[in-house]
Amino acid sequence: MKFSVVALAALAPLAIAAPSKRNWGNCVSQSEAELLVSRYAAVISTSPSDLGGPVRTARAIAAQGYVEQSDSANILGGLPLGEPTVSGKRNWIFESQNNPPFPTSTEEVIAACDKLTDVRFEFNSFAAALDTGYTIFYANGTRYGV
Repeated sequence: MKFSVVALAALAPLAIAAPSKRNWGNCVSQSEAELLVSRYAAVISTSPSDLGGPVRTARAIAAQGYVEQSDSANILGGLPLGEPTVSGKRNWIFESQNNPPFPTSTEEVIAACDKLTDVRFEFNSFAAALDTGYTIFYANGTRYGV
């Protein structure tokens, strides 16, 4: 299952480097975007990054008004599809560290001049759900694995 986090744009302003020949004004380079994504992935998998532990990394990369929207995470959390998964820096740090680790592999990072437009992670949501104690039901109401 593909897991897409489209709200990473709220993180990007903190990752912008000083202008250079390859980085005009406030543009996020592909390598900066990939570094930011690896830091984000470390936070949600509760692993250390180049900045330190996951909480320190989260504090360093998230903007105060951070909003995350992930239908994959909303399904696991019982939240409505299309709605924010978590809003606010403090809430995101709390939620990311008080939920089971969310290991991912990065499939694609797409950077635009002033934001990350999309990040695609790949993970097995059924395996993650089962590993963390969720009960899965088929659409007809029967329980998976019974």
